[in-house]
Amino acid sequence: MRIVILTVGSRGDVEPFISLGAGLTRAGHAVRLATHELFRDAVTGAGLAFASLPGDPRALRAEVEPELARTGSRQFRVISRIRRAVAAGVGDLVRDAETACRDAEVILYRDVLFAVGYSLAEATGSRPVAATLVPRTPTRAFAFPRPLPFGGAGNLLSYRLTEQLFWQLLRPSVNRWRTTELGLPPYSLAGPVPDSRRRRTPILCGFSEALVPRPPDWPSENHITGIWAMSPPEGWQPPPALVDFLTAGSPPIFVGFGSSTASDAEALTALVVEALARVGRRGVLAMGWGGLSPSAAARSDRIFVVESVPHAWLLPRVAAVVHHGGAGTTAAGLRAGRPSVVIPSFGDQFFWADRVSALGAGPAPIPRTRLTAARLAEAIRSATTEGSIGLCAEILGRRLQAEDGVAAAVAALTHHLEADAWRWDR
Repeated sequence: MRIVILTVGSRGDVEPFISLGAGLTRAGHAVRLATHELFRDAVTGAGLAFASLPGDPRALRAEVEPELARTGSRQFRVISRIRRAVAAGVGDLVRDAETACRDAEVILYRDVLFAVGYSLAEATGSRPVAATLVPRTPTRAFAFPRPLPFGGAGNLLSYRLTEQLFWQLLRPSVNRWRTTELGLPPYSLAGPVPDSRRRRTPILCGFSEALVPRPPDWPSENHITGIWAMSPPEGWQPPPALVDFLTAGSPPIFVGFGSSTASDAEALTALVVEALARVGRRGVLAMGWGGLSPSAAARSDRIFVVESVPHAWLLPRVAAVVHHGGAGTTAAGLRAGRPSVVIPSFGDQFFWADRVSALGAGPAPIPRTRLTAARLAEAIRSATTEGSIGLCAEILGRRLQAEDGVAAAVAALTHHLEADAWRWDR
């Protein structure tokens, strides 16, 4: 079938969908992946057709994330700024997405694009399929992204609040597009999610039950498939200098904040270098999108700086992983069987940080607003010397390595396509 995948965001938001798209291609489907121009080479390199969606996620993160890390309890104010910035670009996004989906039989959309993807499926008569890298369906079992009071009722409320935070800021632009461009009625105040749930739209969940056990109150159309791991590009070889560094001593500590940015990357990097020195460990520092400073890191001969190296190759070769708690880095570190020290700033990073600690695969997380060299050094010491943490991480890694999340997702989607003849008029 002709399948179009819609996703936006950072590397961790896009690479899993490239991996999923490659699996669907191997299963005989014609796949087009629509995302930012930044990822064109990665998409085409995986053998997928590419369609461009507007926006530069690096610019948006550089604008708002440093302030977000400083505001602490006022994070909702900054998140609202992010949503407003996204809403301002909805016009260009929906036009390019509409072009990308013009001949689709199936539109598979990442959760943050639920209103766009679901609308396009309705307009074209295509089959809608939702996909997510984090738990999005309400449950009484646990909250997302942060706990609220009142037990199960509070857990359910956490999902409703997050859902509405997205929808209400997008609602005017999406409804204007539906009525003027697609000829569809506007969504109600509640948005498209209630209708999607009523129609039992399949949801592919790209995480593992080893990390998030299936809630008993989730519907059958929710498929927890396992991680959609991204392999290194064909023919990729590690830099010889990195190989030499890794083999020149005991396994180092990996430190990387992915697509996160920092208001003072020099200061953050100096803090990391000091923490590593306190525990006598070498480090591999990944620069990412501006979270760390190469010039500050280069002042120590016990630090190796990389721009970007495939996690699937590097992380099994380190002693522990210090990171921001993004879904992609969290999954990669745990899949490598390495303890994680998580330093969350906002959103789902806190959810994954709590899961790592609850699973025993890392010490208690350190929120970015409370990060000091002493706290980071103590967390690294715990991650690398406490036998129970290392053992939990190793056992969890073996379980994750035994899963094939892409194959499970392809099988789940195939089952729905074969078993259910979709009709928008039902």
